[in-house]
Amino acid sequence: MKPTRRLAKQKPAVSGPLIVRKGSRAQTQLRKLCMALPDAKETVSHGAPTFWSPKRTFAVFADGSTHHGRGRHSAWIKAAPGRQDRMVRTAPDRFFVPPYVGVSGWIGVWLDDVCDWKELADILTSAQELAQGKGTTLTRVKAPKA
Repeated sequence: MKPTRRLAKQKPAVSGPLIVRKGSRAQTQLRKLCMALPDAKETVSHGAPTFWSPKRTFAVFADGSTHHGRGRHSAWIKAAPGRQDRMVRTAPDRFFVPPYVGVSGWIGVWLDDVCDWKELADILTSAQELAQGKGTTLTRVKAPKA
């Protein structure tokens, strides 16, 4: 008789905000920006709020009170090739190379007094498009009618 294999039940992804614990203002603002993007969803991965679009991660919140946050709340965000180096070089007080994902070109953004929330919204939009694969497609332009 062949042994049966039990599969663990997977938790479904949540399409709305998660209530893990009372979050900081930075976490709330990041969640608001991420969840405003089309098809974005949030899950908890490795103990941190993680934002997906829809199958790939585009942003992670790093709590300042954990070893990921280095004492300051931050976001780790997917970035196009070359963008990490440019941003860290031009504004090291606002951007950094995050642990783990930094080697893949992701950028770290401090979510405190130095954060430009409007700029962060633009960075998150680009990150989501990159995660969806939209950054590599060409936009088709309709030819004018003759």
